[in-house]
Amino acid sequence: VWIRGDRVVPVEQRKGPFWRHSRPDHMLMMSPYHLSDANLLDYLSAIEAFDPVFGLALPSVLVLFAKRMLDEGRLYRGRSLRGFVTSSETLPATDRRLIEKAFSCKVFDWYG
Repeated sequence: VWIRGDRVVPVEQRKGPFWRHSRPDHMLMMSPYHLSDANLLDYLSAIEAFDPVFGLALPSVLVLFAKRMLDEGRLYRGRSLRGFVTSSETLPATDRRLIEKAFSCKVFDWYG
């Protein structure tokens, strides 16, 4: 799964889904620009249904997911996820722990 700064769907699009399945890359590409509190669980359900082995995401996006999940007493329900690679933003240790707890996987921060 890929949730980074890319324009996956037109910015003016108002109705979901706000993600696309790239079959050649076997990747679920999700728009961070359309993510909101109202559709966050739709995004999460799409990730769980896709069941990726790993993801690349902005730390701030994963923190949004993790806080909502933990506030609702819910953990990630997919089976294959082994880790997330984060980049482009600072990843404080507290956020790393929050994400790892909610998604039950490791977070690898990359800066390059």
